[in-house]
Amino acid sequence: MLEPHRFFRAHTSASLLRKRLALFLIAGLAMPQMSFAASAISGGSPLFGCGPITVNFTDSSTVALPDTITGWNWTFGDGATSNQQHPSHTYQSPGAYDVSLTASSALAAALGTDINLGYVLVIGPDVDFSSAPTAGSSPLTVNFSDQTIIGAPITDWAWAFGDGGSSTSQHPEHIYTIAGSYQVSLTITDIDGCTRTVSKPTFITVSAGAPDNLAVTSGAGQSTINSTTFTNTLIATIIDANANPVPGESVTFTAPAAGASGSFASTGTSTEVVATNASGQAISSLFTANATAGSYSVIASFGALADINFTLTNTAPIPANLIASSGGGQGAEISTLFANALVATITDASGNLVPGESVTFTAPAAGASGSFASSATISETVVTDSSGQATSSAFTANATAGSYSVIASSGGLTDITFALKNYAPLPQVYIKSLMLSVGEQVSVSASGVDNESFLNTPSSAIFSVTAGDGTLDFRAHKSGQAQVIISMNDWVTIFNINVAMLNRVQQIPARVTTMSNGDVSSAVIHAGVSNDALFYSTEGVYSVGDTLHIFALIEAELKQIGKVASIIIALEDASDSGVFYLLKPDGTMALFDGSTLSYFSEVILEETTEINLFGEQGLALTESEVGRFHIYVGYQLEADGPLYYTDEAIIIEIID
Repeated sequence: MLEPHRFFRAHTSASLLRKRLALFLIAGLAMPQMSFAASAISGGSPLFGCGPITVNFTDSSTVALPDTITGWNWTFGDGATSNQQHPSHTYQSPGAYDVSLTASSALAAALGTDINLGYVLVIGPDVDFSSAPTAGSSPLTVNFSDQTIIGAPITDWAWAFGDGGSSTSQHPEHIYTIAGSYQVSLTITDIDGCTRTVSKPTFITVSAGAPDNLAVTSGAGQSTINSTTFTNTLIATIIDANANPVPGESVTFTAPAAGASGSFASTGTSTEVVATNASGQAISSLFTANATAGSYSVIASFGALADINFTLTNTAPIPANLIASSGGGQGAEISTLFANALVATITDASGNLVPGESVTFTAPAAGASGSFASSATISETVVTDSSGQATSSAFTANATAGSYSVIASSGGLTDITFALKNYAPLPQVYIKSLMLSVGEQVSVSASGVDNESFLNTPSSAIFSVTAGDGTLDFRAHKSGQAQVIISMNDWVTIFNINVAMLNRVQQIPARVTTMSNGDVSSAVIHAGVSNDALFYSTEGVYSVGDTLHIFALIEAELKQIGKVASIIIALEDASDSGVFYLLKPDGTMALFDGSTLSYFSEVILEETTEINLFGEQGLALTESEVGRFHIYVGYQLEADGPLYYTDEAIIIEIID
């Protein structure tokens, strides 16, 4: 077994002592050799020169087989390390640097360390500098101080201040006038010819100085049509004495208070205040011209600076179109007001609304026509408003029924027409129910198959019951079949009526809310042509001596009640509308005065689906019944209760 040996190697380079130490324990194997070499690839002579120096290191260590070197740990003396076998490293700062390599192998965690003391020598200045101040407003005067650590006398200083300025003084002074952030660089050369540069980004920050000038940037000289928005916003800019934009300052824009002017979108008024942005710009919100044509100035102001003006022009639009906006197609009963005014609109060729133009409405001079409230004549003139609309005053139908047109005209524009109709008065249609109480409100609407309203005004309405007998009434303005919807609280009744040209009152049963048996849901009566609880089908021409049969057809819903207090037959004289008679069981007639009469009393409905009210023998017609009649069948559920009867009549004619 070999005795341990101590190995030491040292050498000097460039008149400096470089030592290399290694200590190994050898046990039966050839001694490993830890060594490396280096060459400089930048910075001057190998391992010595002006920084920065970049050095390539080469591992030359050996180990006896079968062992192999598997790891390298380099330290470069300036705090940097590497695990590569052949690393490169750049030395920035002047100084002498010790370099060491420690290797490990597959059989040994650490084979040894090779140390070269003072192996790399970097010369030249260690450049640094300071300034006072580093921030401030323009103009900013900055004093710079060279703080370089030197190893040899300095021969040159070269400053770059970031704004294009420079200096060769060791401790220069520089004035910044333009706002912004600046990088400052210092390059120093010493007597050995070594040159080093240090740059400090955003080292100096200069802000804008005090506001010195307010200027128009853009937006002046525009024009737009009255009541439309200008294309571009108004932009004013504030700068300091060195032309730096000044942010965060409030600029006030003010348009004229009267005459041609406009309003800002942000305030809806003729003035607004806007803060300047990072570019020193105060940008107004969109500005809309008012309805007055003309040129004017919007003034921008800030503190004691001189005001600036934005010249703008509002131009009047040229009328091109006259349009019927609303009011046509209405109907009103003769001598009554139409529900809606007539509205005409004027626009220019681009569709812009044209205010301040006169529109003349003219109704026919004869026949069906009407008059305007403002003039009490067939004609009136109205000026279009800011929305370009000419709205007529209230229009009243005259006393002549018929269709006609009201003409609207304006200058050389094409006339427009509003189709109107005066309706002849038709009978009132009323709802009668003794079950309603005074003060109750009922909603009523009526419309025909063409969805045109059958009510005069409005098409649907809420009526308050004011009469003690619970009568509601409304007036139809046309004849024909109509659907009526009556609703109150939680119930709705839908049925059909025939607003006939009979000039008579039609009576519509409303509802039954309480029955003696207390069953509300089964007690509701659905009125209407197809849903009448009582109906009949005897119609034609009869002679005196003929036998007339009148039937009551009982629907299941009514049949469930079991019986009715009475059934009556009402005849309306066709030649004297509105005059009703009651036909008694004995065939005689009595004038019906609206009171409840009990005929065909206590009719049992239990097993009967059809009742011949005059029995098998029928009613023998006598001379007292000669005439033309509308026959209605009605019933009472209780002796003192309301009377309900069909709203559609059959027609019979009795002749001699």
